[in-house]
Amino acid sequence: QNRGKPNWEHLNEDLHVLIQCEDYENCALVKLEQAKDEINKLLKPTAEGEDYLKKKQLTELAI
Repeated sequence: QNRGKPNWEHLNEDLHVLIQCEDYENCALVKLEQAKDEINKLLKPTAEGEDYLKKKQLTELAI
């Protein structure tokens, strides 16, 4: 509903995430790969009823 309006141009961009890490090169590469894997897990849609994070959030809201 806000696409095309001023200050909402970012909605037309592809989804992107900036991951940064400061460490020794080998450690940083491992940490970045782990972060990438975790982010990819969050971006994949889950089957209805199998979304643990959503269930947890809804439970917390119900309290």
